Amino acid sequence: MNKKSILVADDNPTVLKLLKSLLEKAGFRVIEAVDGLQAVELSFTENPDLIMLDIMMPRMNGFQACRLIKNELRIKDIPVVMLTAKDQPTDRYWGLETGADSYLTKAVSFETILKEIKKLLRRKKPSTLVRPKTDIARPVESIDILSSLNDLLDRKLYEANITKEISNLAYTIFDIAETANEGLTLLRACIHYRLASVTISDENRGYIFIKPAVSVSDEIVDEFTSAIFRKTREINHVALGPENATVKIFKPLQETAEENEEPPPKPAGENVYWSQVKSRKNLFELVALYDVPVIPRGSEEEKSLSSILNQLLIVTENAFLYRELQELAIRDGLTGLYNRRYFMENLGSELIRSKRYRSNPSLLLADIDHFKDINDRHGHVAGDMVLRHVGEVLNGMMRKSDVVARYGGEEFLILLPETSLSDACDFAERLRLTIEQTEFVVAPGCQVKITISIGVSQFPGEAVLDPKGLLELADKALYQAKSDGRNIVRSLPEGHG
Repeated sequence: MNKKSILVADDNPTVLKLLKSLLEKAGFRVIEAVDGLQAVELSFTENPDLIMLDIMMPRMNGFQACRLIKNELRIKDIPVVMLTAKDQPTDRYWGLETGADSYLTKAVSFETILKEIKKLLRRKKPSTLVRPKTDIARPVESIDILSSLNDLLDRKLYEANITKEISNLAYTIFDIAETANEGLTLLRACIHYRLASVTISDENRGYIFIKPAVSVSDEIVDEFTSAIFRKTREINHVALGPENATVKIFKPLQETAEENEEPPPKPAGENVYWSQVKSRKNLFELVALYDVPVIPRGSEEEKSLSSILNQLLIVTENAFLYRELQELAIRDGLTGLYNRRYFMENLGSELIRSKRYRSNPSLLLADIDHFKDINDRHGHVAGDMVLRHVGEVLNGMMRKSDVVARYGGEEFLILLPETSLSDACDFAERLRLTIEQTEFVVAPGCQVKITISIGVSQFPGEAVLDPKGLLELADKALYQAKSDGRNIVRSLPEGHG
């Protein structure tokens, strides 16, 4: 019998080790996380049977992690237990208010914890496929940034409100661009800037979001963007540039400057205030503010601004990670192409659209010929490299409207919206020829050549009334291509059964 899995999140290594030992002795498989963000990510990738969260953790606390888990359709039914040293009534209130199924203090015995775990596992609800209506996010905890700033109480209360508003974005907006836009807009309420940007990147790609306070010339925006690129090369493990960064410039807060406002200083790249955070090994974040008042280093003003900017970067990181997690759910882990489930959902939507607008999408089902021979001769690692390279070739030949996915094994699916059967066959032939002429590197000094067979079908048709029928016809066409000698494109007559 498969062991039930429990995800335990605690930043105290001693507590984590003890809980793991006790739970494993009780017959559970334990998944470890050291902070709230990692706990949310592992909830998606590991799909545990139960989650245990400490409250006070770096980067994201247990309350925030629980709220995110309980607002995500695919993992919201996983029971969550708050296990913490905080035993005040307000802590218990907030724990249950965020959606936790149980709140226990670390002072209780392990027998009590085990009893609660078993009770929750028995009551665990089955996952539902019905997407719920979007819930209105509950207010986040108040943020106490005033303890050492009593002499600046009024201004700090205002800044605390801005910070809280930025924090709320993590629970009301999940799109990274919208999060950055709203966050930079809120930032203007506490510091006067001409241009502001937030940059976030991992080892593969980056996003740069720029918010003008007023309309500025393209020259200034270009100089500002170039300065951001230069800064990332100075301090980041991945140098960003036009080739690997998406740059989005938002609409200005106002179209014209105030009458008494000074003209922007030049050059734009030399009048920038920088705030950097590197929150994870492979995640880099940077805020840049152009044309701001002089902020003395080490001053209370800088500390306050830094607190607000850090909060802005945290919510941007949350949105970035949410985007990654969403991608993880729809991507094939080996090739990076869409997975079968997402493709079939997309195919269903496309067929509904095509009925409404009387368009004719086509479907390609491609299979690598004699793929088993590659694994037998060169090993499964080489076979995986071939699959990844084929995925790259397919992706490189797609239009923006096309959808390509790994169907399973060495088979790939390609959806071509608004494409006649003749045009789809022509495209399939170009694809077949490209694969045939490509040498695939599987090891240093070792290349292999492969071929593919492709079956093509089109919607609608006499026997093609839904995604299943369209796929079945493409599969039959692929079988015909295999029977005719492979390395061939075949389509079957409409209504062929």
